[in-house]
Amino acid sequence: MARRIRFPRSRALAAAAILVVAILSVALVYRQRPPVLHVQSGFEMGTFVEIRAYGGKNAADAISRGFERLREIERLMSTSIPESDIAKLNTAQPRTPVQVHPDTAHVVSSAIAYAQKTGGAFDPTVGKLVELWAIGSGNETVPTSDEIRDALLGVGYENLVVDSKQSRITRLTDLRLDLGAIAKGYASDEIVELLVAENISGGVVDLGGNIRVFGRNPLRKQWRIGIQDPFRPRGSYIGTVDISSGAVATSGDYERYFVADGVRYHHILDPESGYPASPQLKSVTVVAETGIEADALSTGLFVLGLDEMFDFIENVPSVGVIAITADRRVIVSSGIAHAFVKASEDFEYEIR
Repeated sequence: MARRIRFPRSRALAAAAILVVAILSVALVYRQRPPVLHVQSGFEMGTFVEIRAYGGKNAADAISRGFERLREIERLMSTSIPESDIAKLNTAQPRTPVQVHPDTAHVVSSAIAYAQKTGGAFDPTVGKLVELWAIGSGNETVPTSDEIRDALLGVGYENLVVDSKQSRITRLTDLRLDLGAIAKGYASDEIVELLVAENISGGVVDLGGNIRVFGRNPLRKQWRIGIQDPFRPRGSYIGTVDISSGAVATSGDYERYFVADGVRYHHILDPESGYPASPQLKSVTVVAETGIEADALSTGLFVLGLDEMFDFIENVPSVGVIAITADRRVIVSSGIAHAFVKASEDFEYEIR
């Protein structure tokens, strides 16, 4: 049973950003000279990317190498690059082992693991459904029930076999892989690993709302992450969550969608029904230890829906959730309630 609580009012949030989740800063006087902030941004993996690193002279070069690592992962895992591992897998004959890069084998193996954990709510084999709906392409149409039924025949993570030692993947059926709901999270982890190896004191990797933080921020406090208000423009927040390290990822129905005959269809597809998931929800934000986990679970929990989502995280104490419903409720999992501060009077807030 959810219980209503009062969260303390937050101070006015700073900065306007185009991101679903933004990093917020507060002022503090240093006794020592703070580390220099280096920032680089760009458009990669189909989204806006920004890397912030606090450090010495090598920080700018480290960020550039982070962007190179990101592009390398995209070249391996994009469905739209013909030479990518995923494109080769999707066009290979079923039951034919395909040699892939170890990164690809690792991410596909992880995707299968999250599919198993969520009972298929997260499924990397929804590629045919994604192609059918084509949401975000500019050529969206509502598929017929027959088209959806045919596309669903190609969905099933159980029909993927990964040989991690040999870096080979086999499709047992003519399914279509799509790593769009997990690859950015993996990339954020890889960039952080690279920055840490370069002795960067702290930083933020933001891949279109997939946030990964590490080390100390220049204020020697926790990182403050803003949670996007799904009913308002970018840079409007329903609250903030403070974390010392880890990842925050959000899946929302407002990110990509189209309207046909007065009905709104968003891009988060239910692998079981073939249709957009959970009209009850507007967004699901996951706080986790790694980017790959936050990314995969933000999609999987959105598909599970409100009640099953909170049943799921009862067994995963390292994961926190902030769910925003269509009727303007904000439901925060008990494990991260202490770190959450509300920022809007337009919602009812609950802990569950």
